[in-house]
Amino acid sequence: MLALCASNSASWRIASACRMTAADAVEEVWLNPAAKEIQDIGQSIRAGDVIVKVSNIASEDELKALLDAGKRAKQEASEARGRAANGRHRFPVADPAAFPYDVVLRCEEIMLRVLDRVDDTMPTVYETLFKPCEEWAERQPRNAQGLQPTVAPPLHLADAFPTLRDLYMAGELEWSEGEPAINVYSANGRFGAHKDHLALTVLIPLTSTATFTGGGTGFWAGGRSVDEDPWKPPDEVLKPPLGTALVFGGDVTHAGMPVEAGLRSVFVASFSTRTEASAEDRVQGLQGPPPVSAAFSGSDEADEDNVGLPPPPQDLLLPLQSIPTLAREVPLSPTPSSAASPPPATPSTAAAGVLSAKERLRELNELKDMGLVTQSEYDRKRAEILATI
Repeated sequence: MLALCASNSASWRIASACRMTAADAVEEVWLNPAAKEIQDIGQSIRAGDVIVKVSNIASEDELKALLDAGKRAKQEASEARGRAANGRHRFPVADPAAFPYDVVLRCEEIMLRVLDRVDDTMPTVYETLFKPCEEWAERQPRNAQGLQPTVAPPLHLADAFPTLRDLYMAGELEWSEGEPAINVYSANGRFGAHKDHLALTVLIPLTSTATFTGGGTGFWAGGRSVDEDPWKPPDEVLKPPLGTALVFGGDVTHAGMPVEAGLRSVFVASFSTRTEASAEDRVQGLQGPPPVSAAFSGSDEADEDNVGLPPPPQDLLLPLQSIPTLAREVPLSPTPSSAASPPPATPSTAAAGVLSAKERLRELNELKDMGLVTQSEYDRKRAEILATI
C-alpha cells in the first residue's frame, strides 16, 4: 500500500532468502499435536491447531522506537482521560493523533518483513486462507456474530496478486477495526479472551520479559469449538523474545494475560483478503487514520467515553486511489533546502506533504533497486525526505 522501503522489491526478497539462517527459521507451537501429521501449516493455522513463531523480524532498536512511541501516546492519553480501567491503552498506528508518520513507516517495514517470511516459508497460508477461489468463504473464520462469511473476493485477484505481499501492496486486505495497532499494558493490564475473526493475526512484542511480570498471550486449543469465554486456563501462554512475531488464525481463542507488574507492549494486526462486503473503514490499514473514537480505547469493547466525538478532518485522509503505483515513472523530486523555512502546515498541506514524501521515497527505492544510488546516498536522501514530513 505505501511501498516505502527498499525491501519492497523482488530483488530484495531473493537476496533476503539467500541470507536466511537458522535464526530466521519458524517454530511451531502445536495446540493440537495430532494435526501435525495430517495437515499442512496453512490448514493447521486455519483450524487453530498451531501458533507459529517467526524469529528475527525486527531489531531491538526498531522495537524500542515503537515502544517509546507507544509510551508517549499512553502518557498523553492518561493525562487527557486518566488511567484505563483495565490497564490497557490501544492506539491505531495510522492515527495521527497518536503517532507521527515515521511510526507508520517503521511499522510498514516490519509488517512487510512478516508477510515476506510467511510467503517464503509458509506459502500454504496464502493458498489456504487468502487466495481468491470458489472455496474462499468457507475457509474463513466465523465473524463476530458467529456466521460464516458468504462474500468472496473476485477470482481474478488470484492471478493479479499471488502473494500476501502483493495483496498488501494493492490495498486488497481487510483489517480488524483500528489495526494495525500498538497496545500498551500497565500493572493489571489485560485483554480479555476473544477471537480475531479474520484470516491471520500477527502479534509482535515490543517489550522483553525483563520489563514485566505476568502477561504474555494465552491460547486455548480447540479452534472454533472453543467459545470466547473459556472456562479453563489457557493451554499455552507465550512470551516470545524481542524480534519474534506470533502468527495464528482467526478462530483461535486467545487473551492478553494480566500484567502483574511493570509494562508490556505489543504491535498487532489481524487481516483477511478484502471483499465487496468489507467496510470502508476496515480497508485502510496503515494507509489512513481511523476514526478518532478508536484512538485511545482502554477497554475490550468500544469505549463509550468516545461516543459522539467528531471524525478527523477529511483532508487528513489519504484515499487508496491517491497512492501512485509502483509502475509510475517520474523524476526524483528535489529535496527542499535545509536552510529554507517551510510555511506552517495546514491539515490539507500536511496531507499533501506526506503524499509527496511517499512518492519521493518510492522513487528513491526504485533508483536504489536499479543500482543508480549507493547505500550512503540512499540513507542520506531518505533521511532528508523523512525530515520534510
